[in-house]
Amino acid sequence: MAAVISHSPWRPRRRRAAVGALTLALTLSFLAGCSRGTTTKGSSTTTAKAVSTTTLVGVLTPVEQLTTGQCFDELPASKQQPFAVMIIDCKDPHTFETYASAKLVISNSTKAGAPFPGELPVANAAEEQCFELFADFVGVEWEVSDYDIQTWWPSNASWKNNNDRAVVCAVYRVTGGRTSGSVRGAQE
Repeated sequence: MAAVISHSPWRPRRRRAAVGALTLALTLSFLAGCSRGTTTKGSSTTTAKAVSTTTLVGVLTPVEQLTTGQCFDELPASKQQPFAVMIIDCKDPHTFETYASAKLVISNSTKAGAPFPGELPVANAAEEQCFELFADFVGVEWEVSDYDIQTWWPSNASWKNNNDRAVVCAVYRVTGGRTSGSVRGAQE
């Protein structure tokens, strides 16, 4: 079943460079499902067969509708990742947990109808908000935590077309991998 997401893409950014196990697993499962063949004229072709390694269970949710305490996984297709995520019950293994969703704060730039202040000011303001809210949720400062910050903020198009000012902050393991249970107050 396909879902159509009718909003403009968000721009996520990770705070630290960590290769997530989910991304690696999805890439490897895709590559394992591909086979190379040769046509009769000697030119190469690539054929993909369906490989099912993980079944996404849950609810497909637009990123800007995430609420604090929701756990989720990114969608396998990179073109879909800025738009939506797959909600997972926090007791089940998941990659991310939303720890804040707020309205972006950049002086007077966030008023309705205000022009887009630019990618860098929006990204920096969104990340600063997420950074400030991290310890309240996890229970320790970001610098000493086993978790990292993933931030989503409005794109130029969603800012202009949808009056979008939402910021979403999520935590994920620095070392990659999945978490079972909430990290709220985990102090790690």
